[in-house]
Amino acid sequence: MAQPSSALTRWDASLNTHEFDLEMNRRGFIGPRVLRPRVVGSQSATYGKVSVAELLRSQDTARRARSGYGRDTFESGTTNYATAEYGWECPLDDREKRVYRDLVDQEQVSMMRALSIVCDHYERDVADAVFNTTTWNGASLTTAVSTPWATHASATPIADVIAAADKVALNCGQQPNALILNWREYMNMLQCASVKSMLATSKDQSLANLAAAVAALCGLEQIIVANGIKNTANAKQTASLSRIWGDNYAMVAKIATSDDPKEICLGRTWMFSDENAPGAAGDGSTLAVIMEEYREESTRGTIYRARNDRAVQVLYAEAGHLLTSV
Repeated sequence: MAQPSSALTRWDASLNTHEFDLEMNRRGFIGPRVLRPRVVGSQSATYGKVSVAELLRSQDTARRARSGYGRDTFESGTTNYATAEYGWECPLDDREKRVYRDLVDQEQVSMMRALSIVCDHYERDVADAVFNTTTWNGASLTTAVSTPWATHASATPIADVIAAADKVALNCGQQPNALILNWREYMNMLQCASVKSMLATSKDQSLANLAAAVAALCGLEQIIVANGIKNTANAKQTASLSRIWGDNYAMVAKIATSDDPKEICLGRTWMFSDENAPGAAGDGSTLAVIMEEYREESTRGTIYRARNDRAVQVLYAEAGHLLTSV
């Protein structure tokens, strides 16, 4: 029989889905924008998944005299998800807390450290799922651009993206709405002569306006730029820093715009709402990250724990086209 937990939920430091999105954005992470989170009440479930072939099948709607109308034989397939629990704990020794109390709020630092690691792991999981040459392979799903975008004089990134967008539309029947890439490749894109000439007449050269202008040139609603950095070195070794969303890749995709599980989109993040923490006290909102604390007398300290229960899932590979060698 499960025993009640002695851990206290810190509602003040836990994040609902909206706050989680804002916190990820503040850190330069894009995971929630790419694979939109959807809160679910079960840790695993089977649900209907519409096949692209069924969705786009042409039908004859003409009715002939003395005959009935054509009838829908539409069939919905099924798929499933299964969430897993992720979390990190940061201990805070009583003595350490007293020593530094006049310099820094050690409690806040510990909670933010735990939250940061949970957010970082989620971002890496989304990046690994999307910039994936195993999922996206073959001419209909991936293209190696002919001229890398770092070749500013002759590269044609707008044409590359438009060609990829056309393939997405013909593969899944949905016009793509986003270009996903890291900061380095976005900067290369902006420096290409072919792009600079198109933007030359733009009076507002702010980052936000440039992003909107480039998205419009590509026929997309938005450009999603990742800024996250990771350290791939082992503990106690010299840091080896690289971008979480890898260089030389860009994804043109139809990303989710609603919580409808049957929406044709690249994929989703399923967030299980813990039955012991359905929402922050008084507002009923569901939590994306739960912050807890509990006492550990053996070390005379307090443990701060950030955790969530989630699954990152690509639903329609056809809803994306991966550009490589950018």
